[in-house]
Amino acid sequence: MLNLRYTANQLTLRAIDADESIIHRPLHRIFLKSSLNAEIEAEHYRWNAIDQTELLHVIESVIVHFKRYGIAIEMDYNCKNILDIKKKTDNDFKELLKRAL
Repeated sequence: MLNLRYTANQLTLRAIDADESIIHRPLHRIFLKSSLNAEIEAEHYRWNAIDQTELLHVIESVIVHFKRYGIAIEMDYNCKNILDIKKKTDNDFKELLKRAL
């Protein structure tokens, strides 16, 4: 299992179960570094000074990537809140379109 946490304008992804090496396997390392520009630390990946649009993109991309390989992700309140806001905004936009059409 992985843990995704957003605090103090920094997003962090780390392994939290017995197989901590899973996050450092070549496939995942290449994805996180090349596609999402993550910085590699000893035991985790991080994104510093990330703006809201990029933050949302990284969170969604990490979820989709690891879900594809059956790896669960635990998110903190801040990450969940960001996804909830996006979902609400998307729903509001769809409702507005229905009314306009």
